[in-house]
Parts: sequence; structure tokens; C-alpha cells
Amino acid sequence: MKKLVSIVIVNWNSGDYLNQCITSINQKKIMDSSEIIIVDNNSDDHSLEMINYIKDIIIIKSETNLGFAKACNLGAKQASSEFILFLNPDTVFLSNPINPILRFMSSTENTSVGICGIKLLDQNRNVAKSCSRFPSLKSLLVHCLGLDKLFKSFAAPMLDFDHMQNTEVDQVIGAFFFIRSKLFQMLDGFDESFFVYYEEVDFSLRAREIGYKSFFLADEEAVHIGGGSSNNVKSTRLFYNLRSRLIFFKKHHSHFVYFISILATFIFEFISRLIYAVMLFKKENLLELFKGYFLLHKWFFFSRKEY
Repeated sequence: MKKLVSIVIVNWNSGDYLNQCITSINQKKIMDSSEIIIVDNNSDDHSLEMINYIKDIIIIKSETNLGFAKACNLGAKQASSEFILFLNPDTVFLSNPINPILRFMSSTENTSVGICGIKLLDQNRNVAKSCSRFPSLKSLLVHCLGLDKLFKSFAAPMLDFDHMQNTEVDQVIGAFFFIRSKLFQMLDGFDESFFVYYEEVDFSLRAREIGYKSFFLADEEAVHIGGGSSNNVKSTRLFYNLRSRLIFFKKHHSHFVYFISILATFIFEFISRLIYAVMLFKKENLLELFKGYFLLHKWFFFSRKEY
């Protein structure tokens, strides 16, 4: 029987997180309406071997780390369902949210909703702020100066939203990114210029531009640990986050705003992060900061291609 949802999971050294995720999918009967497609980005931690295998899981093994966006696109090519759920491997289901989401997305009044997210809880079962506004010059400057929590309504992450109500938003987090397959095809998938981070922000904005909304369903929830395998490579995570943000600002904003984003990233944010790291009196934080910015400088000034 054809499944209604294709769950695409990109794995890179996720350890036991992946097994916990797959086990929860099986336990909550999500497989009744869904198929699982795992794209492994050349993991070397034997995380694939830890899986309690379920019948009909599709596994695609890459010989290199393709990055998140490209791996998602590769997995989506194998999808045969009307909907695709891009799911992080460090996610665990407490219940089955798929059927309620399907009912919501399939109703006639929600045909313009192209993307759906749900309430995500951290490992302590606290509500994580997983919805965001599209990045702007204002939100960028607030972030780079370390003032997000002081000016919550100006920040890109919706820190001023308690995430307890169903509502339309600019963007839901890519850790649980439920979309219509036809929309994914219309937009040619994720932009692979984003190796990791901001690919879902870019996709959501492009979807909005052709008339599709993003919606947050607070009634359904799952646990998202956050960080996952990237917790072990903080400097690399910082580099890719800053790199992807610069790519986003160049793609979606004016030359002037892009120029300001470069100054804000290389000067204001670096100083802000440096002050914070010094205040913590942690040598490893300083080392990660300098390593991350070294990679950013190397990419931007020496190996950057036009994007």
C-alpha cells in the first residue's frame, strides 16, 4: 500500500540518537502511514549499525559528506508520497503527530499551507522556541550585538512567542519540516549552496513568494535534543552557520544590506562573541570561536565561489 508520508532523515555520526528516533517511529505506529528514507553522509561512528531495523526502510549511503541540503534532496528523490517530513535524527516521538497533521494539511481551507511544524520539546521537556521570522537587517544587528533576549520582538527567532498556540509563522525549524511533495518539486528542493543551516529558511521564503504559507501546530509535539552530532564540532558548526547566513543575505537582500551583514558578521558579532567567551573564562570557548572564524575567513576571502 502506498504511504502518505515519506520521512527523510539525514544521518551523520548521530550515534544512538538515530536508533532512538527510529524506535520511537516504530513504537508510535507512525510507519502505518509512512515510509522511512535514511541518507547517511559517510558516517564513521557505526550509527547505522545500531538501528533496530524496520521493514522497508530505504538507506542511501554516500561516500562523502554531502551536507544537509544536498542529502535531503537526494532522499526526496526516493520519496513517492504526497507529503515529505524532513526529520532530524535527534528527534523522539512521544505520540503520533502524523495523522493530525495530515488531516490539517488535507482540509480544503488549508490548501495554501505548504509547510507545517509542531511543538518541539528539549531533553528536559521544556518548550523549545522553534519558530522564526525571516532574517532582516534589524534582526541581524540585534543578534550580532548579542541583544536578542533584550529585544525579543526584533530578533529572528520568535523568543516572544510562547509556542502554545496554532498560528501561521514565517518559518518553522528544519528539525521537523513537514511539506507538500508538489511544493518541494516546484521549488527544485533545497538550495544546495547551503551546506547546512538556513536551507529551510531559504525554502520557506521561496515558498511564501509563490503563495504558500508555513504553519505551526502547537497541539502536536515531539522531543528534539538539539545539536546532535554537531555538538562535537562547535567551531565547524559556527563556521557553517555564519557562512549560510551570509549566503542567505546575499541571495535575498540588497547589495547594501548584504554589505552590512558582512561587517556585522566579521566585526560586531566577533567582538560580541569574544567578550562573552572571555567573561565565561573558558579557554575551549575561545579556541572554538577563533577556529570557527578562521574557517570563515578562509572561505570568504580565499575559497568562496559566487553563489
